[in-house]
Parts: sequence; structure tokens; C-alpha cells
Amino acid sequence: MSIIPAPKEFAFKKTLVDVIPPINFLTHNLYSYPAKFIPHVPYYTISKYLKQDNSLVLDPFSGSSSTAIEALRLGHNCICIDINPLTNFLTEVKTQRINFELQQNSTGDSKSFISINKDRKKCGTNNIYLDSFMEKMKDYSAEFFYPNWNNIDHWYPEEFKQLLARIWGFIYSIEANMPADFMNLTKLCTLYLSRYLSYGARDVPKLFKSKRRIQQLETLREKVSKNPEIPYKVFKNKMISYYTQMKSLSSILFEKNIFPEYEFTLNKSLLKSVDGDKRKIICLGETDVLSYDFPIENEFIDLIVTSPPYIYAQEYMRSTKLDLYWLDLVNDSRVRELTKKELGNKKTTDISIIMNKLRNIKTFISISQILEKTERKKYGKNGKYVPLVYNYFYDMYLIIEKLHTTLRKKGEFGFFVGNPTVLGHLIPCHKIFCEIFQDVGFKIIEIGFDQIISPRLLKGRKNESPQGMDAEWLIISRKTNL
Repeated sequence: MSIIPAPKEFAFKKTLVDVIPPINFLTHNLYSYPAKFIPHVPYYTISKYLKQDNSLVLDPFSGSSSTAIEALRLGHNCICIDINPLTNFLTEVKTQRINFELQQNSTGDSKSFISINKDRKKCGTNNIYLDSFMEKMKDYSAEFFYPNWNNIDHWYPEEFKQLLARIWGFIYSIEANMPADFMNLTKLCTLYLSRYLSYGARDVPKLFKSKRRIQQLETLREKVSKNPEIPYKVFKNKMISYYTQMKSLSSILFEKNIFPEYEFTLNKSLLKSVDGDKRKIICLGETDVLSYDFPIENEFIDLIVTSPPYIYAQEYMRSTKLDLYWLDLVNDSRVRELTKKELGNKKTTDISIIMNKLRNIKTFISISQILEKTERKKYGKNGKYVPLVYNYFYDMYLIIEKLHTTLRKKGEFGFFVGNPTVLGHLIPCHKIFCEIFQDVGFKIIEIGFDQIISPRLLKGRKNESPQGMDAEWLIISRKTNL
């Protein structure tokens, strides 16, 4: 294996503060996605290693689409892959170039809340009158929308469920005749309201019904019973706030004359637009990158940048279930299928196969032996933690090996990962992944850490690492000829 460069300290939030402000930058904070990829990493990697405009970036664990936002504003195309179906919606809503102006006053016409200008080449050519829109929403009494979810009553009091069913029913009733950019904003605001009115704890990444949250919602129910306008005020405030953030990205795209185009399949003709002012955003949500068969010949990606789920991965499907159901993207059986495919939840692979594949990864072999010994001593057998670690690195090896074939010759791969604690032992993931990249056919050209200044942790954490991780690591490797 080649020599690995000495690690550096990136301190991204300090060194990139002039290009990525700390609060509500562009559309990155429009949605509270668990373990969100910080935008500094894709910005740093893309701006440093892609010199040709209109290049093609791949994020195989796209999540809430931080990479897509940064690729687009820097003038590139992007492929977003993720097992979570929500990725398609988030990618489109967070990268869209909005084509309307949001007006708070009423039109004075009870029949209309929108005026449409057919010149779609200009930024902000449609007018949406928010007060009129809100009145239409409140007055709606036609077909309600109820998610195809057997467990919905566990997460909502009856009056809030009915309120949301009416609001979502209104949204779906007008969707076909409304501009897509406005409907994306509307749905995003309604997702926030759907969380706001639920029993789901708001300070926990996973969907969790806590005693504290039950008490909070009982207080909210009492307030809403006295003032039914509260949910609508919450919605309206979010509409204004989210619109402002979307407008900030749209202004940049307008200045650079960039128009995003969305595709939901992958083939050679869709990779890059021949129109100089357009950029392709290819959304492949509900896709398992490990089993996905790329329908294009090898070496078509210019740059890969991603942050994969960690060993103790967030349960992304569980975390976003409320939103998936209200958006009508899943039913109960589909959620179970997708959850089983999440990294870390897959069926255990035979240990002998794993050890043969990872036989050259010395750091992995060393730490796996320590974990086996600890788990046997603590629980009398190996049955939970050790297989999880084995399968995680085995799957990640296969994914990196697969992605190696998609990357152009001498193309770069930016990989952002943390070092969690398992059974009281720190897992040096950055070292293990450096060895995996080298074994697959990459050369490590840059490596460093970024301190986690303010980790978002639950109070009273009762696990082996109550303080969480102190840093995350960026590994940048270059494809070499094998």
C-alpha cells in the first residue's frame, strides 16, 4: 500500500465561513434530516477537484441532498442515490429554482390565490397571494387524505389527525393545476406542521413518543381548542421562512444562469444537458447502491463525494416515517422492505466470506478480534455487535469496489466518516477505510479531521460513548490504474 499523507485539521466551519455562513445558508436547513451531511465537505471537495464546468458528481448516500445543492451552485450535474424514497422529494425541493413571488396580501378575489405568467425563463414570474391561499386551505371541505398507515392513531390525537387529513387533502386536490415549485414549498411546510402536531419527540432524531412530548402535545391541544388559528399561523410562518431560503439559492442560480432539470432514471442521454445553461439533477431515491446495476458503461463519473451511514447508523426510514406516509411514498410493507435494506440492517453474511474479502485490511482484523473478545466476555457469545461491525465494513468494501468502476480515470472520491464507539472500543473507521480504498485501487491524496464543535446529543445518554464523537474525517482518494 502507498504512503498516506499526514492528517491535517480542516476546521471547515472556520475556514469556509465566508462562503458557507453558519445560519440558514441557502436551502441546507430546510429540513431536519438525521445525521445531515455538512455542506462544507461537498463544497470543499467539488470546488477543489472539479476544474471543468458541467461535470458529473455522484453521491451514493445522498440523504437530504447537501451534495446536490453544492454541485448545482458550483455549476455541475449530480446523481443522488439513497435507499430512502424521501431523497427524491428533498433533492427537488432544495435545489429548485423557484419561479414565483410570494405576496402576503390577499388578491381581493376569493376564487384565486395565484397569477401565472407563462414566461418561465424569468425568475419570479408567478405571484402567489399567501392570505388568499390560506383562506382556501381553511375553507376546504372536500375529500380528506389519510395515509396508508395502520399505526397513524398512535402518533396523532384525533382532532389533529383530522386537521392534517383535511390540509393534505386540499394540497393533493390542487396539485395537478399548480406549478411544481410552489407545490414543493407547500408540501415542505405541511410536513413541518405534520411533525409539529404529532406525538413524535421533536428533540430526538428517531421517531419516538416520549412522556415529555405527550405532555407538550396535551398543552398544545388545549391552546388550539381555544385558538384554532395556531396551526395555520405555524404553517404561514414556515411558508415565509422557507420561501426566503429558497429565494437565496434561486438568486445565485439566476445570476449564474443555471436551470436545474430533474430526471428519475439513469441513462447515458440524461447525464448532462447539451443546453449550456441547464444542469441535470438525477434523483434515484428508493435505490440500494449495493444492489443497483448501473445501466451505463464504466468510468462516467467525474467525482464522488459522500458521507455514508456510520456503524451505529441512524434508522433513516424510521426517522422519516411520518413524512414518507403523508407524502404517500410508502405503505407499511414497503417501509419494512426498505428498512431491511438499510446499511447495518441487512442479513448477516457468512463470516468466512467477510474475512476473505477483508483479509488485507489489517486495522479491521485487529479491531474485530478485540470486539469478539469483549462481546464474549460481556455477553457470553458473539451475536449482536460483532456481526453488525463485520457486515458494515463488508458492505462498504463492496460499495467502494463497485463505485471504483464508475469513476473516470484519475477521478477523486471524497469520503466523510466518523469513528464511533462499539462495546467501549473506539473503531478507527478512517484508518480502516483508508486501507479499503487502497486495497480497491485508490491512492489517498488528502486526509484530515474536522472537530465537532457542538454535537446534537440527547440528554442522559446511557451508552458506551455518552459524549459522542469529537471529530469526523475526510478521506480524499484518487482512482489509480490496477
